[in-house]
Amino acid sequence: YYTKDMDNLIQELEQAGISIREMKTPDKMIRRYLISTEEGHIISLVSFVDGFTRPAGKTMLYVGAWPGKILAIEEGSYTIQKEIPLKTGSGRNVLLSQDKKKLIVTTMKDSGIETIDLAKGEVVDAWTLNQGNRMVRLSGLALDPSGNLLYALTTTAVKKIDRFEIGKPEFMVIDLAQKKVVKTVPFPAGEIALPRGQFRVSPDGKSL
Repeated sequence: YYTKDMDNLIQELEQAGISIREMKTPDKMIRRYLISTEEGHIISLVSFVDGFTRPAGKTMLYVGAWPGKILAIEEGSYTIQKEIPLKTGSGRNVLLSQDKKKLIVTTMKDSGIETIDLAKGEVVDAWTLNQGNRMVRLSGLALDPSGNLLYALTTTAVKKIDRFEIGKPEFMVIDLAQKKVVKTVPFPAGEIALPRGQFRVSPDGKSL
């Protein structure tokens, strides 16, 4: 349930003796509360702000779970609708394509990249970036509007007999159809490469 008058609504519910639980949100402009009814229903209250689009029908959450699967969770009831097995390990990052038809999932062990067809509910493509003794660590991921190019901040590690040689961070462009890296760009000198930083691609696909 979406509302623009969250404060008054919460006050009315509390005065009526209804138990409400506040949930964490990624943006402080958005507030969210959960209500559990005596009939066992769960109602989600979400603050409605200008420019926010109200979802039509069911909304789904896709989260990585151990060991090696993606859970499709219906947000209204928080029930698992489907478990999707992965082929290259446990999921680390999950990205939704702009057309909302597929998920791109990266996995932990071998820096795998998997494509899930949401209509089929299954992995339709899977491969790994790691080769031999060379490991690639991905972070800050973003898909271009076409869903064909994956942008990432990467660090490589080469395993030697007695040590790992860690490379300098760099931007990487990965062509998902060709299953290969098509471009690398050195990270700016003097800047700190935060491993948990997030990227976004502009709507025209020309800027990161």
